[in-house]
Amino acid sequence: GISNISALKDVSLPNLTHLQLSSNNIGLDGCKTLSKWLRTTNTDELRTLHLQNGQINDGGAKILSLALSGNTALTDLYLTDNTIESRGRAAFLNLVCNMTNIENVF
Repeated sequence: GISNISALKDVSLPNLTHLQLSSNNIGLDGCKTLSKWLRTTNTDELRTLHLQNGQINDGGAKILSLALSGNTALTDLYLTDNTIESRGRAAFLNLVCNMTNIENVF
């Protein structure tokens, strides 16, 4: 498994459908790393992304929402227990409104 989110930069998982990163100290730097990975790696099959309790704030939420905007398979996004406030919620709301495949956001 991946014990440090920075290790994602060296990983290619083209058939990945579920990514569980809950209860990690992702924070802003981790959001930047994850965002870059999502944009530069074939994640066309990624359907479920768990980021609960990851210490993600508004800045991280905005970065991640931009990175996820090109994903056409994502159906479930888990964001509970983070420090996402109005700006971050607005970024994810924009993402959800523009992605017809999203079914659940927690």
